Amino acid sequence: VMGKGIMGTNTPAPVRVCVLALANHCVFGVGMAAGFQLAA
Repeated sequence: VMGKGIMGTNTPAPVRVCVLALANHCVFGVGMAAGFQLAA
């Protein structure tokens, strides 16, 4: 699932892959924001 990006739409379960990619991006973004807040 990781690393498929836009090509995830060509997989057997495109909705699942896209939702997992979106969730992964959200978690990464929240982690980065928390890191910047702690560093500032």
